[in-house]
Amino acid sequence: MSSARAALLGGAGAAGFLLLLLLGALAVGVTSVPSGDATAAEIARFFTDHRQGHILNMSLATLGAFFFYPAFVAMLYNALRQAEGEGGIYATLALIGGVGLLPPLLVQAVAWGTAAAPEEIAPAVADALFDFGNLAFTIALFPIALTVGASSIVGLQTTVLPRWLSMSGVAFAVIFVLVGVAVPGLLGAPVFFLFGLWMLLVSALLLRKARHT
Repeated sequence: MSSARAALLGGAGAAGFLLLLLLGALAVGVTSVPSGDATAAEIARFFTDHRQGHILNMSLATLGAFFFYPAFVAMLYNALRQAEGEGGIYATLALIGGVGLLPPLLVQAVAWGTAAAPEEIAPAVADALFDFGNLAFTIALFPIALTVGASSIVGLQTTVLPRWLSMSGVAFAVIFVLVGVAVPGLLGAPVFFLFGLWMLLVSALLLRKARHT
């Protein structure tokens, strides 16, 4: 497969993955997600009021994770590996981070989907599943940081990514780690979509580079 075709498929995978996650977030009523000091009863009401949305989100996240996202990870790994050479480790680290994102992301969607599955749920159970989902989402920030950070190091060492994006990627990776450690569960969603912006930029730039080589 040509590098241009691989970059095109990877970009399509990134866009499809992010679109499905965005639709899932809208389906669950992302603006009505309970705050950290919400009562168990309020959390239970959040799940019952958006029951169908949570089940839809679980389906969309699974579809995006297994159908679209792997195309981006494969494209990114191949581009980094080719630029770094056989002796490098950062392409492999980026791959580990890319694959490592999937378990916590799916656990979060399944935890909230499980809480919304019954027509009524005990507040204590809803509270536990809500916290578990938030924890999984927070954990997802660390493999994201690994992927972005490792990719950015390769970008600084080679010409596979522009220097401005590589420098920004290092800063993004630090932000992901700090948010995961300092404010778990509070800024996960907006920071995750910062990763989405990075994915789209990387895809577009790799496609442009492939078409001009």
